[in-house]
Amino acid sequence: MTRRDGLLAGIHDALDANAHCVPGLLFRDRVVATPHGALSHERDQELLALLDGGINYTFWYGHVVRGTPAPEAGSDPIWVALIVSSSFFVDAPTVDLLFQRYAYAMRDRCEYTPAWAQDPEDVFAIRPSFDEACRALAEMIRRFDQDLRDSRSVVEGMEKWDGEYGSDHMVESFIDPPGRQDLRSFDVYGLALKKDHNGVFLPEPLFEFPSK
Repeated sequence: MTRRDGLLAGIHDALDANAHCVPGLLFRDRVVATPHGALSHERDQELLALLDGGINYTFWYGHVVRGTPAPEAGSDPIWVALIVSSSFFVDAPTVDLLFQRYAYAMRDRCEYTPAWAQDPEDVFAIRPSFDEACRALAEMIRRFDQDLRDSRSVVEGMEKWDGEYGSDHMVESFIDPPGRQDLRSFDVYGLALKKDHNGVFLPEPLFEFPSK
């Protein structure tokens, strides 16, 4: 072992030994599942996948969730696989907290953007079982390409701003990929922000560090 390897190993050991240095499960494992999700109907199974951990400052999530059956569908389960992007990074050191935080970000704060699709099941698919929805998500991930899933920002230059501060500002436009934006994620996460009586977002679920 070289001196550098020894130094890195020592830092790894220190991180492992300190209960206050906790890694996030999703960033570490990339795929996390639970038998009792925070968004699934009747708290059924749920799965999260991290497609892109913010390389270009956008986080891409794959999600398998049990939806609420429509009245005309009777009691048959509806399983949804979908892909969305967000500027909100979601992770936690425990499985339950991870799914609570994802529900908080997507349902309570609506911190998501529907993805663009060229085919009907590029970013959203409905299946009759959890396993089949997971297979549908795997196929979406195989076809995933950010250039086809999101608008691209193009900086056109600087423009003189005659407002209060008198400074220049950047002019940019957005180029949409082919296809259309698949808005069915609205049916899963909704568009109703959850705030208190003062108009403030509810607090994010926190991790409780062990007491010394």
